[in-house]
Amino acid sequence: MGRERSTKGWLWLGTLATLGVLAALPAAVATPASAASRGDSDDSGWPNVNNTLDGQRYSPLSQIDTSNVKGLKVAWRFRVKTLGAESYPVIVGPTAYVTTTHGDVYALDAATGKKRWSFSAGKEKNIGLAAFAAVHGFPNRGVAVGGGVVYSVTPNALLLALDQTNGRVRWKVSLGDPRFLSESAAPIYYNGMVFVGSAGAESGARGFEAAYNAKTGKQIWRHYTVPPDNAPGSFLTGHHGGGDVWMNSTIDTQSGLLYIATANPGSDLDARVRPGRDLWTNSIVALDVKTGKQRWGYQLEHHDVWDLDSASPPVLFPTKSGLAVGEANKGGFWHEVDARTGKRLTTPVSFVFQHRVVAEPGGPAVVSWPGLTGGSEWSPVAFSPRTGLVYVSGLNVPARSKVPKKPAKYTGGADLGGTTENTGSWTKKYPLAGTGTFTAIDVDTGKIRWQKKEPVAMVGGASTTAGGLVFVGVSGKGLFQALDAQSGKVLWQQALGGRIDDAASVYSVNGKQYVLIASGGTSLGGPGWGGFQAPSPATFTAYALATRTAAASSTNTLTGTDGPGYTITMSKSTVKAGKYVITINDRSNIHDFHLTGPGVNKATSVPAVGTTKWTVTLKKGTYDFVCDPHKAIMHGILKVT
Repeated sequence: MGRERSTKGWLWLGTLATLGVLAALPAAVATPASAASRGDSDDSGWPNVNNTLDGQRYSPLSQIDTSNVKGLKVAWRFRVKTLGAESYPVIVGPTAYVTTTHGDVYALDAATGKKRWSFSAGKEKNIGLAAFAAVHGFPNRGVAVGGGVVYSVTPNALLLALDQTNGRVRWKVSLGDPRFLSESAAPIYYNGMVFVGSAGAESGARGFEAAYNAKTGKQIWRHYTVPPDNAPGSFLTGHHGGGDVWMNSTIDTQSGLLYIATANPGSDLDARVRPGRDLWTNSIVALDVKTGKQRWGYQLEHHDVWDLDSASPPVLFPTKSGLAVGEANKGGFWHEVDARTGKRLTTPVSFVFQHRVVAEPGGPAVVSWPGLTGGSEWSPVAFSPRTGLVYVSGLNVPARSKVPKKPAKYTGGADLGGTTENTGSWTKKYPLAGTGTFTAIDVDTGKIRWQKKEPVAMVGGASTTAGGLVFVGVSGKGLFQALDAQSGKVLWQQALGGRIDDAASVYSVNGKQYVLIASGGTSLGGPGWGGFQAPSPATFTAYALATRTAAASSTNTLTGTDGPGYTITMSKSTVKAGKYVITINDRSNIHDFHLTGPGVNKATSVPAVGTTKWTVTLKKGTYDFVCDPHKAIMHGILKVT
């Protein structure tokens, strides 16, 4: 290995300690507002980029399920000339909101794909470096919708408020100097506030999360994730930054905590300019949603020398230990911590190949796994309350890096601190380079349940449904797939003809369920990610069951689930009176499922793990379903009309 210093075996994860100020929080086990508790109805949207504020990317819709997903057909398709799309569609009411490269916004009829209005970033987009955004392909990953307004960002760091009915600008505000700062992640709307992150650590900017008044655009608070450079006690010397918040925040509406995942310190490869652990880069950070004050932090990578930031948005989910927050980072590990305290709950588990090597100053170039475009990238992790599994997209992509003998003085542009590449003739000796993984992990144990290996790097994330499905794109192959959520078996797939570097949104209009996916992709990975190397025209494709198939599947069925963790759900929240076959999935031996209401009093037993089916006649009225041993926190209502 010459002068290479291998870290294989200990993997540079350090002690993974949690630091921070812990505020007093409720001790009761609780879960944030989620799709699982929202239930199914005639019309169910996808109101945030990850559907619910907890980031689970789970839909309670079950019209499309494992038994009929093979019947999916194209319902509509919308395409524009702009090259590239990494969009996570938002559906509110009968309208779908999608974005393309540079931040163009389109409002579409969610049932037909017909354009209602569009907004062109036009002169709003930056011409030039735009804080290194050009290297990333000027991506835009979606919008927020709330209070009659659509909120979007541009590469030159503008936050825009567009009228929801016509797309006209109501107000706009600059988030910072576009020479050092750019924006690509979707904003998040909550309780009259709009939350935005930041991108620009490779250009010397300090990462931050900020809250703005949704009506006026006035900043409420801004939380910087790293101290100012050259300040007393700061680890940053010279014009360096770090701690970007690449993707959207996640919110627990019950505790009032907002969670962000932060990026690497600058410079990326040469740590001599930033001694110590570089807090709070490469971390999960919990903030007070009202004030932006930090409650706690958990650092995934200490003193990072590989650019292994946490780019994926955090996700909240219930476990046997209580509410947890999870993160899949570019280091290729899945982490779970207590959502109230930041204390680690399970041992981090790797979902890609690991062989970390540190480049010595002035030494030869070294190859390390994963590299700066490996691990998990920005891919949101999906969670299914039906299976108790999270679904993680992985990239087996190494990097070949070299660090100069003396630290490079940063003057502008990319603050890498050395040279690095993810492709070239050197990759020919590594057959694994440019491949991918898609991994299902049990949140109660932190263990891998199953893993699929793909010939291309997997980026973009996934979505899950009450129909027992996981929807995911095989990025560079351009294949859109539906998998069995329990086993990972491919049940259906379609070729879209372009990269898929995002994930689907699931919704229903007039009682018909749709699955909407964007394709076109990014230029970031290039040949290093395998398959399609360049972006193609932004395309949005909606799938639905053929009318005949949908009618055949619309029998009177319901599914009730208890566990994992302290969750209890019914697949629909409102149904019409009639005879039903109700399948009860007991997923924990400490829970039961008890349904009571007009003419019905049925319960499973404790302990029991398995499936029970009831045939019952539901009458007009309200039915309660609870777990008897934990009815204070596990209960729900089924309305029958």
